[in-house]
Amino acid sequence: MKKSNLYNYTEADSTRGTSERVRRIPLINAIFIILTFRYTYDKTNISQRESSQRLGERVSDITYWRSELLQELDRMLAETNRLDDSRRSLEHALKETEKPFHVSKECLYFRENRQDLVRDKPEENLLREVDTIKDCQHRMRNLLDRVNLQTERTSSQRLRAEVEALLAATYQDMWSAWSRANSGLTLRSAELNDTRNRLLEHRNKVQQEMNDLERQIDSLKKGILDKSLPLKVVHSRLEGRTHRPETELCRDPPQHRMVREVQEISESVEALRQKLQDAEDSLHRLAQVRARLDHDIGVKTNSLYIDRDKCLGLRRSFPLSQPHLIDFNLY
Repeated sequence: MKKSNLYNYTEADSTRGTSERVRRIPLINAIFIILTFRYTYDKTNISQRESSQRLGERVSDITYWRSELLQELDRMLAETNRLDDSRRSLEHALKETEKPFHVSKECLYFRENRQDLVRDKPEENLLREVDTIKDCQHRMRNLLDRVNLQTERTSSQRLRAEVEALLAATYQDMWSAWSRANSGLTLRSAELNDTRNRLLEHRNKVQQEMNDLERQIDSLKKGILDKSLPLKVVHSRLEGRTHRPETELCRDPPQHRMVREVQEISESVEALRQKLQDAEDSLHRLAQVRARLDHDIGVKTNSLYIDRDKCLGLRRSFPLSQPHLIDFNLY
């Protein structure tokens, strides 16, 4: 009986323990589930907050860089427009250099038609001006090629500065060459005009001397002609006296006087003829001098017309406008 009671007690206790264990398992699971839920919930919230924060930061970054890109795009467009303006200015300036170049070549062509074709200072200045313009054109073309190949904004700003500096420098170079050539032509024209005036003055004196000689020659010819009549008279008398009778045909005082008279008139005529010859020789030499003076005056007049009227007439005003300089501190 006792064994039976003990068995029942033990089995009941075992069954009760098993029941408690079985009953306790869902509770543990529930607690575990609750804890797991809370953990995953908290982790999810944390992850979402971190994701939201990361997304917000990414949106801010994208917004910032989008703004920076738009600003850079605006700056690029503005710089491109300014570079285009500089390129057009450079192209215009390069085209404008043809004007002074044409003027210089025309002046050299005009001066090739001078009769006194010499290598003088004005010609050297004109040739130097042509070389200066060619050098400026070469520098402009090289820089224009670089501008056309330009893509970077920072380099573009430097190029624009180079364009402006080159435009200013080439303008000054060509202006200096133009002024130097003008000064040379002006000085040469003044020298030619002064020389021509002195030649004209000398020519007038020569002409006056020739006029005086011509009057003297006319007087000498008249003097010789005037001596011919008394010479004929005395010759007639002498010839008439040869017909005297033999007793009267002698060298008497009248005969001696008429012979001396013939000699005196002949000597006077010879002296007049010598003076006439000298005067005519002088007149011939003066005519040669006058011809040379007329030639020199013609040469100087031609050169003066070319330098003063034709060359300086083309160069009254400098055919280039001064470039507009940009303050790059504003950009």
